[in-house]
Amino acid sequence: MERDRILKIVKDLYGMKELEIERVISEYPFTCKVRNQLKYYFLKKNRLVMSNRRSIRNRHSIITFLADRGVKTPRLLLIKDGYQNVGQNILPDKKGFFYEYECVEMYDWVDMQDYTDNAFDSWVEEYFRFAENAAEYFDMYFDRNSFTVDKMMKKVLLYWDELDYIPSDKRKDGLIDKAINLIIDEQKALVEYLQKQKITVIHGDLNRKNIGVQGDNVVALLDFERSGVGYQAEDIAMFLYEFCIKDKEWKESQSYIEHFQKRVEVENPQVWNLRMLLILAANSFLGYIARSAKNNNLESDFVRTVFLPGLQKTVEIFGELDSLRK
Repeated sequence: MERDRILKIVKDLYGMKELEIERVISEYPFTCKVRNQLKYYFLKKNRLVMSNRRSIRNRHSIITFLADRGVKTPRLLLIKDGYQNVGQNILPDKKGFFYEYECVEMYDWVDMQDYTDNAFDSWVEEYFRFAENAAEYFDMYFDRNSFTVDKMMKKVLLYWDELDYIPSDKRKDGLIDKAINLIIDEQKALVEYLQKQKITVIHGDLNRKNIGVQGDNVVALLDFERSGVGYQAEDIAMFLYEFCIKDKEWKESQSYIEHFQKRVEVENPQVWNLRMLLILAANSFLGYIARSAKNNNLESDFVRTVFLPGLQKTVEIFGELDSLRK
């Protein structure tokens, strides 16, 4: 019954509608073109010059480590080197030069026709399969004893000092302080929660621009440069705030949350704790806002229209959950 009430709150707060599943990534800065159902080309704006294959491998060190040991991972292939002029129509206000990757950062599907279920189910299935395979090689790559809850808590608190850069007039509504107090009040519970988690390889940047969908199939999972070692809950928290809180254009449906929750509970029943996932999500918002404040970028559209409203929504839903406990 508690799950049903939580799902109702999530649905009511976010005004969820049915998801438009028929979608292939097409927004700048990512463009996905399907050619002959076999090859995928991902054109990414060149923010960092990468002149050779090694530089790309370095950005994906964990993925590369696993791939070298025979684990089924996203491919890391750089076929064409240098710049490709892909035309003025993609980015009219620029020169149209993009760095081109071919077949980069995607799962090596055996047969796309095998994946005829709902796109979300397919992606979740493949994600956990990848995590399970990666876990077998975890000890070879990383010292488990060095990854402790204490260090995780330091990570949670990493950017808080930088919040002092936020001018007082930007904190007058108390939102930042509410979020900080919310996390502080839940620290003990968060430690206990994380102690039950499985340490594994996480994606680190799940959002709709990094998941390619064609029809009812997931055809690509992009951008593993933020992948690393962590708690599975971190990816799930990312999923929640990217799909349910932050993204105003692609509201998540109740059925998707139920699918994800069901799958997660089968793999690790201790992971799905909405209160703790929201704490991790709130920390992610605070981290971005703090970095923006330090870089004098607090007035950016992204902070104003995405992260501050997202933080507000996180605090609101946490308050709703608290009211259920009384």
